[in-house]
Amino acid sequence: MIAYCTNVLDGDDLRGILPGAESFAAALRACPGSARWLADDGAMPLGLWLPWRAARTVADPDRARTLADWLAERHVRVRLLNGFPFDAFHAPVVKHRVYAPDWSLPPRAAFTRDLVRIAAALVPDGGRGSISTLPIAWRAGYGQAGLERAGAAIRSLVPFLAELEAGHGRFLHLDLEPEPGCVLDRPADVVRFFEAFLLRGQSSEDEARIRRHVGVCHDVCHAAVMFDAQAACLSAYARAGIRVGRIQISSAPEARLPAGDPAARAAAIEALSALAEPRWLHQASWRRADGTVTFHDDLPAALAALSREPAVAALPDAGGLEESVRVHFHVPIHLEVAAGLPTTRATIAEALGAARVLPDPPLLEIETYAWSVLPEMRGTAGEAKSPPDPAALAALVRRELDWASALAAGDGATGVTAP
Repeated sequence: MIAYCTNVLDGDDLRGILPGAESFAAALRACPGSARWLADDGAMPLGLWLPWRAARTVADPDRARTLADWLAERHVRVRLLNGFPFDAFHAPVVKHRVYAPDWSLPPRAAFTRDLVRIAAALVPDGGRGSISTLPIAWRAGYGQAGLERAGAAIRSLVPFLAELEAGHGRFLHLDLEPEPGCVLDRPADVVRFFEAFLLRGQSSEDEARIRRHVGVCHDVCHAAVMFDAQAACLSAYARAGIRVGRIQISSAPEARLPAGDPAARAAAIEALSALAEPRWLHQASWRRADGTVTFHDDLPAALAALSREPAVAALPDAGGLEESVRVHFHVPIHLEVAAGLPTTRATIAEALGAARVLPDPPLLEIETYAWSVLPEMRGTAGEAKSPPDPAALAALVRRELDWASALAAGDGATGVTAP
């Protein structure tokens, strides 16, 4: 079983979010062949995104229990909460706003504590749940003082998480989600943050609590965009004693720029250009023919760099080397080609295969939130639309669930756990 993240749905309050989640789950449960992705009791596993105002509304224990009952009555199972976007994730322009407030600021910890309270009501006694969260902040301009405050803020949540497990057997973990361009975008950054800002100066008992309740949400697309091998990422966390609490199953488009074929290069860049849109940040990594990688904050910057530099075919002794550009743009995971470009779909199998040897099994979640900004889904002027209605979205998503369920079953990935 694999959960599907509801940040694909529009809505800034409970009146917008919950009806959409109900319709989405009902439509998925009604799909032919849905038994392969439903829980044993017929419930649809969802990862729930709540903006901070909605989380504040239901963080009270009585209201959280009411929400849990409401979801159960509608055959929806929630064990995963997405605590990365703070608010207005489907606004016309999000870009760098998705990283605010960062972990050095009190509202981020308050929002996350509310999500923990909600998770405590949604996860049954003896169960397990995950709250994913921001990888501290966007990297540019972020310094030592911010890291110190962020480490202290994250540590402040650990006693609460430990108390929930001791009192009710509900094992909840907070999972930092590395993303390109952020303070944490590679395993080495995560390991350094743990060692220098989370664990430094802690007693052995406190360190054990932190390691149990704070971990990583490994997003497959994010690692692929950085050209990081999935197995290498997961093994780096394991060597450092850092829990991989969740794997987000996601895929990125990749423009391959073959040497000696200017027409194919131009076509790939044209397809890449169609992905540039105003709502979300689309970080891009350009791997050159010599293996070096240049990172760009957003796709337009990468496109500008591509236009300034000569093709590999024009350079001396280029041989058969190939360049490529990978973009942070969550495309449907079942597609080998999306928006006219090859995808990094193969890295999903690599990640699930590597997860088999982790000390603790991660929870699984599909996070394809960008359906509304795919080139074929936009308006005539290229503007982003609202996401499709839940029933129409379910018809698209079912193909992802079919593919991911077959992959998880067919590759023998028994080391991954259903949320």
